[in-house]
Amino acid sequence: TGDLRGSVSPVTVAGLDFDRLETSLDWDADRLRLRQLRLSAPAGLLAGSGELLFAGERLDFELTGERIDLAALPLAGLAETRLRGHAALVARLSGTVAEPRLVADAEFGDLELPGPGLAGSIGLPPAAAVGMGTPPAATGGEPAQRFAGTLHAELADRRLAVALDLPGLLTLSGGGAFAAGESGELRFAVKCDRLDRLITIAAGQPVEGLAGTLAAELEVRFAPDRELALALRIPALELAYEQHRLH
Repeated sequence: TGDLRGSVSPVTVAGLDFDRLETSLDWDADRLRLRQLRLSAPAGLLAGSGELLFAGERLDFELTGERIDLAALPLAGLAETRLRGHAALVARLSGTVAEPRLVADAEFGDLELPGPGLAGSIGLPPAAAVGMGTPPAATGGEPAQRFAGTLHAELADRRLAVALDLPGLLTLSGGGAFAAGESGELRFAVKCDRLDRLITIAAGQPVEGLAGTLAAELEVRFAPDRELALALRIPALELAYEQHRLH
Protein backbone atom coordinates (compact mmCIF):
# COMPACT_ATOMS: atom_id res chain seq x y z
CA THR A 1 0.00 0.00 0.00
CA GLY A 2 1.06 3.59 -0.45
CA ASP A 3 0.05 7.19 -0.92
CA LEU A 4 1.52 9.91 -3.12
CA ARG A 5 0.83 13.61 -3.55
CA GLY A 6 2.80 16.04 -5.63
CA SER A 7 2.95 18.76 -8.24
CA VAL A 8 5.12 19.66 -11.23
CA SER A 9 5.51 23.08 -12.88
CA PRO A 10 5.64 23.36 -15.86
CA VAL A 11 4.84 20.02 -17.44
CA THR A 12 4.18 18.52 -20.88
CA VAL A 13 1.47 15.85 -21.23
CA ALA A 14 0.70 14.15 -24.56
CA GLY A 15 2.61 16.88 -26.38
CA LEU A 16 0.67 19.72 -24.73
CA ASP A 17 2.26 22.23 -22.37
CA PHE A 18 0.64 22.94 -18.99
CA ASP A 19 1.57 25.45 -16.31
CA ARG A 20 1.08 23.02 -13.46
CA LEU A 21 0.15 19.42 -12.69
CA GLU A 22 -1.18 18.42 -9.27
CA THR A 23 -1.91 14.82 -8.39
CA SER A 24 -3.03 12.72 -5.43
CA LEU A 25 -3.13 8.95 -5.61
CA ASP A 26 -2.94 5.81 -3.48
CA TRP A 27 -2.60 2.10 -4.09
CA ASP A 28 -2.89 -1.32 -2.51
CA ALA A 29 -2.65 -4.92 -3.65
CA ASP A 30 -5.84 -4.66 -5.73
CA ARG A 31 -5.78 -1.28 -7.41
CA LEU A 32 -4.21 2.09 -8.01
CA ARG A 33 -6.61 4.98 -7.37
CA LEU A 34 -6.19 8.45 -8.77
CA ARG A 35 -8.03 10.57 -6.23
CA GLN A 36 -7.37 13.82 -8.01
CA LEU A 37 -5.58 15.14 -11.05
CA ARG A 38 -5.46 18.83 -11.95
CA LEU A 39 -3.85 20.22 -15.09
CA SER A 40 -3.68 24.01 -15.26
CA ALA A 41 -3.01 25.96 -18.46
CA PRO A 42 -3.89 29.37 -19.95
CA ALA A 43 -6.78 27.64 -21.74
CA GLY A 44 -8.35 26.46 -18.47
CA LEU A 45 -8.38 23.67 -15.94
CA LEU A 46 -8.70 19.92 -16.52
CA ALA A 47 -9.64 17.71 -13.57
CA GLY A 48 -9.51 13.93 -13.47
CA SER A 49 -9.97 10.88 -11.25
CA GLY A 50 -10.32 7.13 -11.56
CA GLU A 51 -8.64 3.82 -10.90
CA LEU A 52 -6.67 0.95 -12.39
CA LEU A 53 -7.68 -2.51 -11.15
CA PHE A 54 -4.68 -4.81 -11.26
CA ALA A 55 -6.84 -7.89 -11.85
CA GLY A 56 -7.31 -7.84 -15.62
CA GLU A 57 -5.61 -4.41 -15.82
CA ARG A 58 -9.00 -2.74 -16.07
CA LEU A 59 -9.23 1.02 -16.57
CA ASP A 60 -11.84 3.46 -15.27
CA PHE A 61 -10.83 7.12 -15.54
CA GLU A 62 -12.61 10.40 -16.24
CA LEU A 63 -11.25 13.80 -17.26
CA THR A 64 -13.39 16.96 -17.34
CA GLY A 65 -12.98 20.60 -18.28
CA GLU A 66 -15.81 23.06 -17.62
CA ARG A 67 -14.84 26.06 -19.71
CA ILE A 68 -11.82 25.66 -21.98
CA ASP A 69 -10.71 28.82 -23.80
CA LEU A 70 -10.17 27.63 -27.38
CA ALA A 71 -8.20 30.75 -28.35
CA ALA A 72 -5.55 29.82 -25.78
CA LEU A 73 -4.99 26.28 -27.06
CA PRO A 74 -1.47 25.87 -28.51
CA LEU A 75 -2.84 23.98 -31.55
CA ALA A 76 -5.69 26.39 -32.29
CA GLY A 77 -3.84 28.67 -34.71
CA LEU A 78 -4.94 28.53 -38.35
CA ALA A 79 -3.98 30.89 -41.15
CA GLU A 80 -3.84 34.45 -39.84
CA THR A 81 -6.51 34.08 -37.18
CA ARG A 82 -7.22 31.90 -34.17
CA LEU A 83 -10.10 29.69 -33.20
CA ARG A 84 -12.16 31.42 -30.52
CA GLY A 85 -14.88 30.34 -28.13
CA HIS A 86 -15.14 27.94 -25.23
CA ALA A 87 -15.73 24.23 -24.74
CA ALA A 88 -16.88 21.89 -21.98
CA LEU A 89 -15.20 18.49 -22.11
CA VAL A 90 -15.87 15.05 -20.64
CA ALA A 91 -13.51 12.18 -21.52
CA ARG A 92 -13.72 8.63 -20.21
CA LEU A 93 -11.04 5.95 -20.45
CA SER A 94 -12.20 2.35 -19.99
CA GLY A 95 -11.30 -1.13 -21.20
CA THR A 96 -7.93 -2.58 -20.30
CA VAL A 97 -4.32 -1.48 -20.53
CA ALA A 98 -3.87 -3.75 -23.57
CA GLU A 99 -7.18 -2.69 -25.19
CA PRO A 100 -8.15 0.79 -23.95
CA ARG A 101 -11.28 2.63 -25.07
CA LEU A 102 -11.46 6.42 -24.98
CA VAL A 103 -14.77 8.29 -25.40
CA ALA A 104 -14.83 12.09 -25.45
CA ASP A 105 -17.72 14.54 -25.68
CA ALA A 106 -17.41 18.30 -26.03
CA GLU A 107 -19.94 21.11 -26.15
CA PHE A 108 -18.92 24.34 -27.85
CA GLY A 109 -20.22 27.84 -27.21
CA ASP A 110 -19.55 31.26 -28.78
CA LEU A 111 -17.49 29.46 -31.41
CA GLU A 112 -15.80 31.88 -33.80
CA LEU A 113 -14.01 30.01 -36.57
CA PRO A 114 -10.77 31.06 -38.34
CA GLY A 115 -11.39 33.52 -41.14
CA PRO A 116 -9.09 35.22 -43.67
CA GLY A 117 -6.77 32.83 -45.43
CA LEU A 118 -8.86 29.71 -44.76
CA ALA A 119 -9.95 29.30 -48.38
CA GLY A 120 -6.39 29.41 -49.66
CA SER A 121 -5.16 27.04 -46.99
CA ILE A 122 -7.49 24.28 -48.21
CA GLY A 123 -7.15 25.10 -51.91
CA LEU A 124 -10.58 26.58 -52.65
CA PRO A 125 -10.62 28.57 -55.91
CA PRO A 126 -11.94 32.15 -56.18
CA ALA A 127 -15.41 32.64 -57.64
CA ALA A 128 -14.08 33.61 -61.07
CA ALA A 129 -12.20 30.31 -61.30
CA VAL A 130 -15.38 28.26 -60.94
CA GLY A 131 -17.43 30.02 -63.58
CA MET A 132 -19.25 32.68 -61.57
CA GLY A 133 -17.69 35.69 -63.25
CA THR A 134 -16.29 38.53 -61.22
CA PRO A 135 -16.28 37.79 -57.48
CA PRO A 136 -18.99 39.77 -55.69
CA ALA A 137 -18.01 42.66 -53.50
CA ALA A 138 -17.95 41.89 -49.79
CA THR A 139 -19.57 43.98 -47.15
CA GLY A 140 -17.79 44.89 -43.96
CA GLY A 141 -18.54 46.15 -40.52
CA GLU A 142 -20.56 43.14 -39.35
CA PRO A 143 -19.66 41.12 -36.24
CA ALA A 144 -18.05 37.71 -36.61
CA GLN A 145 -20.50 34.80 -36.80
CA ARG A 146 -20.59 32.61 -33.72
CA PHE A 147 -21.84 29.08 -33.39
CA ALA A 148 -22.58 26.39 -30.83
CA GLY A 149 -22.22 22.67 -31.36
CA THR A 150 -21.11 19.27 -30.17
CA LEU A 151 -18.27 16.86 -30.80
CA HIS A 152 -18.28 13.12 -30.08
CA ALA A 153 -15.16 10.99 -30.54
CA GLU A 154 -14.32 7.37 -29.78
CA LEU A 155 -10.92 5.69 -29.98
CA ALA A 156 -10.66 1.92 -29.61
CA ASP A 157 -8.88 -0.96 -31.37
CA ARG A 158 -6.62 1.61 -33.10
CA ARG A 159 -9.63 3.16 -34.85
CA LEU A 160 -11.03 6.65 -34.41
CA ALA A 161 -14.65 7.70 -34.97
CA VAL A 162 -15.67 11.37 -34.92
CA ALA A 163 -18.98 13.22 -35.22
CA LEU A 164 -19.01 17.03 -35.25
CA ASP A 165 -22.27 18.97 -35.40
CA LEU A 166 -22.30 22.75 -35.77
CA PRO A 167 -25.96 23.60 -36.47
CA GLY A 168 -26.34 26.34 -39.03
CA LEU A 169 -22.86 25.73 -40.42
CA LEU A 170 -21.78 22.12 -41.07
CA THR A 171 -21.61 18.51 -39.94
CA LEU A 172 -18.61 16.18 -40.13
CA SER A 173 -18.58 12.45 -39.48
CA GLY A 174 -16.27 9.53 -40.13
CA GLY A 175 -12.94 8.16 -39.00
CA GLY A 176 -10.59 5.28 -39.70
CA ALA A 177 -7.32 3.72 -38.62
CA PHE A 178 -5.54 5.88 -36.06
CA ALA A 179 -2.57 5.53 -33.72
CA ALA A 180 -1.89 8.70 -31.73
CA GLY A 181 1.48 10.19 -32.64
CA GLU A 182 2.18 7.40 -35.14
CA SER A 183 -0.12 7.07 -38.12
CA GLY A 184 -3.62 7.65 -39.38
CA GLU A 185 -5.81 7.06 -42.42
CA LEU A 186 -9.03 8.96 -41.82
CA ARG A 187 -11.95 9.76 -44.08
CA PHE A 188 -14.75 12.19 -43.19
CA ALA A 189 -18.03 13.20 -44.80
CA VAL A 190 -18.67 16.94 -44.62
CA LYS A 191 -22.08 18.51 -45.24
CA CYS A 192 -22.93 22.19 -45.26
CA ASP A 193 -26.40 23.63 -45.90
CA ARG A 194 -25.25 27.21 -45.39
CA LEU A 195 -22.34 27.61 -47.77
CA ASP A 196 -22.74 31.38 -47.56
CA ARG A 197 -21.67 31.26 -43.91
CA LEU A 198 -18.70 29.02 -44.68
CA ILE A 199 -17.54 31.38 -47.43
CA THR A 200 -18.01 34.34 -45.09
CA ILE A 201 -15.66 32.67 -42.62
CA ALA A 202 -13.13 31.91 -45.37
CA ALA A 203 -13.29 35.44 -46.79
CA GLY A 204 -13.31 37.16 -43.44
CA GLN A 205 -16.42 39.20 -44.27
CA PRO A 206 -19.97 38.50 -45.54
CA VAL A 207 -20.95 38.43 -49.22
CA GLU A 208 -24.51 39.58 -49.89
CA GLY A 209 -26.74 37.54 -52.20
CA LEU A 210 -24.71 34.34 -51.88
CA ALA A 211 -26.25 30.95 -51.05
CA GLY A 212 -25.49 27.29 -51.54
CA THR A 213 -24.92 23.80 -50.19
CA LEU A 214 -21.94 21.49 -50.11
CA ALA A 215 -21.21 17.78 -49.68
CA ALA A 216 -17.54 16.89 -49.51
CA GLU A 217 -15.13 14.11 -48.58
CA LEU A 218 -12.05 14.91 -46.52
CA GLU A 219 -9.13 12.49 -46.26
CA VAL A 220 -6.35 12.86 -43.69
CA ARG A 221 -3.24 10.68 -43.83
CA PHE A 222 -0.02 10.73 -41.82
CA ALA A 223 2.77 8.34 -40.90
CA PRO A 224 6.31 8.49 -39.49
CA ASP A 225 7.81 8.29 -43.00
CA ARG A 226 5.59 10.91 -44.65
CA GLU A 227 4.18 14.35 -43.96
CA LEU A 228 0.56 15.08 -43.14
CA ALA A 229 -1.54 14.88 -46.31
CA LEU A 230 -5.00 16.39 -46.74
CA ALA A 231 -7.32 15.74 -49.68
CA LEU A 232 -10.69 17.42 -50.19
CA ARG A 233 -13.15 16.17 -52.81
CA ILE A 234 -16.42 17.95 -53.52
CA PRO A 235 -18.83 15.64 -55.39
CA ALA A 236 -21.88 17.84 -54.71
CA LEU A 237 -21.83 21.63 -54.82
CA GLU A 238 -24.61 24.13 -55.39
CA LEU A 239 -23.64 27.78 -55.32
CA ALA A 240 -25.75 30.77 -56.30
CA TYR A 241 -25.07 34.49 -56.46
CA GLU A 242 -27.96 36.65 -57.63
CA GLN A 243 -28.78 35.24 -61.14
CA HIS A 244 -25.69 33.05 -61.39
CA ARG A 245 -25.93 29.41 -60.36
CA LEU A 246 -23.29 26.69 -60.24
CA HIS A 247 -24.01 22.96 -59.83
